[in-house]
Amino acid sequence: REGLLWLVGSAGWQGEAFASAGEFLARPAFSGTGCVILDVSMPGMTGLQLRDLMAERNISLPVVFLTAHGDVPMSVDAMKKGAVDFLQKPVNDEALLQAIHRALERHAAAQLHRQEVERIQARLQRLTPRERDVLEYVIGGCLNKQIADALQIAEATRQMQSFHRQR
Repeated sequence: REGLLWLVGSAGWQGEAFASAGEFLARPAFSGTGCVILDVSMPGMTGLQLRDLMAERNISLPVVFLTAHGDVPMSVDAMKKGAVDFLQKPVNDEALLQAIHRALERHAAAQLHRQEVERIQARLQRLTPRERDVLEYVIGGCLNKQIADALQIAEATRQMQSFHRQR
């Protein structure tokens, strides 16, 4: 763990080391951009079990597996469940740093996507019930005239509702 912390630090990243899965899970939630490097063989809970538990708890940090005790079925399972990489020890420092870099990029992109979804959901929550009705027809590809007929409103009213929300 100490050598890994040194390597991560030499790349300009800040790392934390945990002696067990329980110690990691006891840590307060991490709100920044990061990733987790897991060994398959850990005391108490395997790295694969911890990855599954992280998913159950909505801990969205990407995982890079680094292990001396892996095999092909294990690596396939890990990758199917979203692992960024599954590396065998001893590992080339550059390969590990590249995997960490990919994991950090993945997490940053996921965070941006999540923030955009939250912004869209907040906007949708501000719509009036009537605006929601109009939106359903717009999403369905209906023309202004079709929406006006379906909702029994004047087409100019439907256009005004759209114009008002675009500002």
